[in-house]
Amino acid sequence: MKTNSLNLFAFLIALSIGTACSKNDTKKSNSELITQGTWKFASAGLDSDKNGTVDMENGNIKPCEKDNVATFTIGGTGSYDEGATKCDISAPQTKAFTWQFKNAEKELEFDGDTFTILSISDSQLKVYFDSDLGGGNVVRYLLILTH
Repeated sequence: MKTNSLNLFAFLIALSIGTACSKNDTKKSNSELITQGTWKFASAGLDSDKNGTVDMENGNIKPCEKDNVATFTIGGTGSYDEGATKCDISAPQTKAFTWQFKNAEKELEFDGDTFTILSISDSQLKVYFDSDLGGGNVVRYLLILTH
């Protein structure tokens, strides 16, 4: 279920990516951006007007989940760290995950679920998925990660 995976994604990651240039004005690839550091949770929730900002925060995200961080590594693997505050003290401190870009790097597949990339930069990553509630009612869930 995408909602569970999104929560896992939000909690397993701390990601935020963008379009940036190096000193010689060479644009970094999405792979370079996503693997250049550890990502942390910034925000998640509904983007009702689909403008790239969270309009209604997900109130189900616990403080012990917000301190989790994720590190994406070259080759499509990564690790998720529970952070200083674990929700379940018996859970492992770190957990491995897999990832890949799809559809000309417009989508990010994370542990089997695919999210559309809204933006990616040196400091922020915004991904989302749309869910059809029926009757033409589509809602967008946005996740924002940062360095």
